[in-house]
Amino acid sequence: MAATDEVPLLKLLTIGDSGVGKSWLLLRWSGETGKLVKGATSMPTIGIDFKMKSVMIDGKRVKVQVVSSVVLA
Repeated sequence: MAATDEVPLLKLLTIGDSGVGKSWLLLRWSGETGKLVKGATSMPTIGIDFKMKSVMIDGKRVKVQVVSSVVLA
């Protein structure tokens, strides 16, 4: 694959306190809405969780990786 054909990778990291919705945001963005139940509580993320998908930005394909982590106080 030529260097001009490579798909750029954009990495986003969400950091915050436990229970604020980082994993919910990750599931919503990745399209895994079947795992989201209104009013239900979920198990906290232990360590990190990540999702990756390709999106079109200004007519170019870009891989986006979103990482959800937890801050331990």
